[in-house]
Amino acid sequence: MSFDPFSQEPTRQTPPSQPLDPAGGGPTGPSPPGSIPTGPSPDVALPSRARERLLIPALLLLVVAVLNLLVSGYLVVNAFVLQNFTTEQFRTQMRASNPNFDNQEKELEAGGYSLDKVKQMAELGCHGFGWGGLVVAMFIAAGAVCMLSMRYYGVAVLASFFAIIPCISGTACCCLGEIIGLWALVTLLNADVRAAFR
Repeated sequence: MSFDPFSQEPTRQTPPSQPLDPAGGGPTGPSPPGSIPTGPSPDVALPSRARERLLIPALLLLVVAVLNLLVSGYLVVNAFVLQNFTTEQFRTQMRASNPNFDNQEKELEAGGYSLDKVKQMAELGCHGFGWGGLVVAMFIAAGAVCMLSMRYYGVAVLASFFAIIPCISGTACCCLGEIIGLWALVTLLNADVRAAFR
């Protein structure tokens, strides 16, 4: 076959090669149009992982809130019962629960505390810790819901902190509130979890 120097046959151009991905061996760079991306995008994967990490501590924090509601409710009921007690009924009740109460009553009277005053202090203590505990327990429950829905980050952190304090969290007196509250707090302070909150 003869070679025609004036032939108009188009020359073929070789497409530029793409560099290989060191991790997977495939070409790097943008995917061609119409291709389906593999794997979840970071915008979807981050909230999903955060929700998995929050699920168990959030549910346990909700359990703490329910237990605190029961303890605080008992204190409130006890306060109203004490209000209806006479001083003699209060003395009888104390003697039934404490065989050494007669000696303790004498010591209290020597210190300037009458039995009627002790009864009033018990009423105020039950009212204060009972109603205050109910408010805190409902706030802890709200914080657990915020963790499950990944909204209102500050409320979730503050609720976890309240679960740790023995004076306002009934379950913190038996170390249950401290363990669960600290677990929830450490989980919330994770950078990925915090970034997933809306």
